[in-house]
Amino acid sequence: VDENKDGCLTLLQWNKVELWFQYKAFLPGSEEDLDAEVAIVKQREAYDRATALKKVLWDMFRKGEGDAAVIDIKATLLHLCADRDMFLGIKKAFSVSPVRPPTRSSS
Repeated sequence: VDENKDGCLTLLQWNKVELWFQYKAFLPGSEEDLDAEVAIVKQREAYDRATALKKVLWDMFRKGEGDAAVIDIKATLLHLCADRDMFLGIKKAFSVSPVRPPTRSSS
């Protein structure tokens, strides 16, 4: 999604990203199944928490205004790594921002 590989996403790019809390398993006959009889009615009644949370994250972490606004994806994901289990939080943080061994310079 980050086409220029600068670590920042525009709103259009941010909306293309699927975060872990947006993933739902598809079940035939469920309200997400557009062929199910109750689907359209249930979808109108349902509040999309995942999309609302994603909008809040954009508003919290964006830099700039209007079309120039961007979000630093790594910084945003690092803020979301906190966990009651300290070691699990650290593990999440390292998965977002891997530590690379220092390169040796040839002298």
